[in-house]
Amino acid sequence: MVDKAKQAVDELMDSLKTKGVFIEDGQEDPFEKAVREREERERIEDINKRLAAIPDRFKDSTFENYDLSNDPDIRRRQERLMQLLKSGISIIMYGSNGTGKTRLAFASYRKQVEEGKSAHYMTASELFDQVRISFGNRDMTSVIKDFAYYDYLIIDEVDKSYGSPTEFITLSRLVDYRYLALKTTILIANADDNEKSDKYVIPVCGRSAYERIVEDGTAVYMDWPSYRGKRHGK
Repeated sequence: MVDKAKQAVDELMDSLKTKGVFIEDGQEDPFEKAVREREERERIEDINKRLAAIPDRFKDSTFENYDLSNDPDIRRRQERLMQLLKSGISIIMYGSNGTGKTRLAFASYRKQVEEGKSAHYMTASELFDQVRISFGNRDMTSVIKDFAYYDYLIIDEVDKSYGSPTEFITLSRLVDYRYLALKTTILIANADDNEKSDKYVIPVCGRSAYERIVEDGTAVYMDWPSYRGKRHGK
């Protein structure tokens, strides 16, 4: 595509020169300028298209408007988590309902898209449903590959599954594909105060997926108060 565009520009330049039209030194080639401006428009259109995929509830989610705690220790850990998300590494986020897991995930989604990367959000049940629907028509590998190429993939509600062997194999193989391709994967799961150790999250996402993600990334337990209760004055 780039070679063809360059060839077209060169041909136009040759045509202009034969007609006595020349570009003065220091002056930007008008055709190269047009190509550059078109590519920039296409880049912005692609970014806006990807941002439009964010659900309405999280369209305004950014790192800047995340509600940080007044507790110094919690605030420090929240800021550390945001720095990890901004860095683009793979992370398993787990904690109580309402702590902002999905909100922060979409803040990171926005950042990645604005940096020109492909990003995708889905729930674990949506992934598993795709695999179940494919039975008889496609093999599991082809379904997994549909989600393997994104630069940044967020899989939410990993804890909301039946824990079947097929689900574990699906998640494990997808994470493995992405691990080998050096792609970032974010897993999100709910957990209460009695489930805050890695011993809880490993059975939820599977040991293989867990170890792949934490090898280059990390797992973070979000144990601060619910954002929802705070928002409603509870």
